[in-house]
Amino acid sequence: MHRSTFSYYEEGLGADIALYRYQPAFLHHKVFRSDGIVGLGTANFDNRSFRINFEITAIANGGELLRTAEAMFNDDLRQSRQAHLSDWASRSWLFRASARISRLMFPLQ
Repeated sequence: MHRSTFSYYEEGLGADIALYRYQPAFLHHKVFRSDGIVGLGTANFDNRSFRINFEITAIANGGELLRTAEAMFNDDLRQSRQAHLSDWASRSWLFRASARISRLMFPLQ
């Protein structure tokens, strides 16, 4: 699964999305925040997560969960490095090919 994440660089960064890679390890949780609302969970936006694995995301609007999530998010961000398109382009053709092949298997991972 880790290798397939690299195959999204061109698509995501080309759409002007800021992508950060957590340096100590691989994180599976997802966090979004907008206008005082935070969402926390492990669900991917795909059929497997929603229909087979029954993964969920919790949404908080204020309160202690929001403050805790904000602190966690900021701590994770401090330990992350922003990814750039050059990170993908500088990889070998073999790495890029294997990332794209891994992406084909992503629904099974």
